[in-house]
Amino acid sequence: MGTLQVPEGWFVENTFLYSGRWDEFRKVIPKRKDPIFQFYEGYLDLLEGHPAIALPLFQEGASDRRTSLPFSDLCEIYALALQGDRVMALTKLRAFDEARGHLRVPDGELTFKVAEAYAYLGQVDDALTAAGRAFAQGFGCLAWYDRSPLFAPARGSLRWKAFRQHVVDRQTLLERNYPPDSFG
Repeated sequence: MGTLQVPEGWFVENTFLYSGRWDEFRKVIPKRKDPIFQFYEGYLDLLEGHPAIALPLFQEGASDRRTSLPFSDLCEIYALALQGDRVMALTKLRAFDEARGHLRVPDGELTFKVAEAYAYLGQVDDALTAAGRAFAQGFGCLAWYDRSPLFAPARGSLRWKAFRQHVVDRQTLLERNYPPDSFG
């Protein structure tokens, strides 16, 4: 049995994003027309406070239903929100979240994108619930939970403080059992 060969240029190095190296992140986003890349371009523009630049990227990503469907759906949700149709954006987000809940192989990183979208749409409780699922699915990047501009509305909640402490406790336990310096 051979190893899985993934075509080069089909991934985005999110480490740059989560560590705040956004200029480097932008450079590694492939310049291909695919919803995943259009999402990340628009997402980064939105993070940087440029919704007018993000909107056409989200619209274009939403219109392409051939590949990267989860990202096409997220593009549509953000496009609707940026066009002022927050009710429809929230309706689509809830449907997307519900459909993703039935997957057998959950993706914590993508689930956190759902949490960010809920927070962006002002749904703090839903954002924290989705963030809890993202963490349970393996997304434990405390720096991004703390730093994501889209998730900021959720960080004012009392639930946030308890959730954050849970993430800190888990990170402390992992660092004790697997010290970072042992990885070279």
